[in-house]
Amino acid sequence: MNEHEAFAVLVKRDPQWLARPIEELVKMAAIGSVYVTTHRSLLAKIKAGQIGLAEEDRKTKLGEGQVIGEALLDVERKLGELFEVAPEADRPGRPALRAGPTKRDLKSAGGGADRFRVATAIARHPEAVAHVIAEAKRNEDIPTKTAVLQRIRLDHLEKNVGKLEKAEKDISEVALILIRELGDVVAKLPALWREKQYLPEALQKSIVDAIEKLYAIVEAKA
Repeated sequence: MNEHEAFAVLVKRDPQWLARPIEELVKMAAIGSVYVTTHRSLLAKIKAGQIGLAEEDRKTKLGEGQVIGEALLDVERKLGELFEVAPEADRPGRPALRAGPTKRDLKSAGGGADRFRVATAIARHPEAVAHVIAEAKRNEDIPTKTAVLQRIRLDHLEKNVGKLEKAEKDISEVALILIRELGDVVAKLPALWREKQYLPEALQKSIVDAIEKLYAIVEAKA
């Protein structure tokens, strides 16, 4: 039995496998990543007809891959959760207060800060994980870390676009209110200017016409 098969058996048989030591989880994540990559390649070849396989056997292979894909995401989530709550380092002179691994310990065991940035992102976005898993099942595919990270970026982009659209709408509404208020003032200007004679009549008319045109354009777009 190779490492990939052992990982698959462990996931299926041991409900407490995520409680294993951090070093084992990191190793399992690495094994799971390779398993998912090779399994997706295998399924792609089967789908393309490059490898002949009965439909029942294909579905079995797909199911195995989906189980491991989801297990890999579980490992990443667990590593991310551990990293988020871990202290930066031991408190000098007070080792008794240490309740678990520090961020330095995790980085040493797991390949550095970049590796845990991915795990932390997955831990913080369970909705993206759920979306990718559901989509993989619909498309007969295996859920992956890459797909989750892409989903997180897309969700973030959609939220930002929504905020921008709302901001533009709010600005437009405020501008319209101001223009309408300006229109009320404009309506009174000719009489005031005639009485005070602050500006020549031709210039008064030009100013009033320009503001009225602006007001009409805004009203048309509202």
